[in-house]
Amino acid sequence: MIEPNNIWVYYRISTNMRQDFLRQMSAVEGYLKKHFPGKEFIVREEVASGMEEERRVELKKIIDSLQKDDLLVVASLDRIARNTFQLLKTLETISKKGACFIIVDNPELNTTSPHGKLVVSMLSSIAEFEYSLIRARCKQGLEAAKKRGVKFGRKPSFTADQIIHMSDMMKKQDTNVSSLARSFNTTARAIYRYCKSNGELTPLGEYIVTSKYKNYINRPLPPMPRRVRRKKTDVVEDVYRS
Repeated sequence: MIEPNNIWVYYRISTNMRQDFLRQMSAVEGYLKKHFPGKEFIVREEVASGMEEERRVELKKIIDSLQKDDLLVVASLDRIARNTFQLLKTLETISKKGACFIIVDNPELNTTSPHGKLVVSMLSSIAEFEYSLIRARCKQGLEAAKKRGVKFGRKPSFTADQIIHMSDMMKKQDTNVSSLARSFNTTARAIYRYCKSNGELTPLGEYIVTSKYKNYINRPLPPMPRRVRRKKTDVVEDVYRS
């Protein structure tokens, strides 16, 4: 086993459980006294959920402070990672700094030995293979769903007919965008997501409209009929029925 320059110890307990650091301290200190007698070590403790990686501030500080031939020690695997991908990401960051890693209750993941490095390398290969399979399955599922006509994403705030009406109104020079927005119970910013100031459709507006009226972009927009007081969406529906 190598002689580390600095030994860092990380203790963590969950926020949603009544725990203390005594069990972890007992395991880690016993290990260090046996393998590194008389060696001083730096301890960092924190209370944070293992599922929320961004909240483990002290762990991030330790990793940022690691130097070549430093050693990070934790009592158990679940104190530093909740899944294989999270673990391998942490180990990769530590390895790039030239430091080593020890899990007291899981010596197979001890990267200070050739055997431990081999185990970590095998886990990394398996995880990468599993990740590739997941991506392939997701891609196949999305393609199959698209063929069935499934639409993804949030439902648009406005229908195709409403967007056509917005476009028609925006083409008129006397249109007040704020008034138009109020008539749709929305904001001017939302209007501009679907229509430009000259009345042309944005890519999002064009996508929504052409999803319903496939030849709409190739047609000139006729004036809105005003001789009968009807709902504007109903009039547009009559004009652009495909």
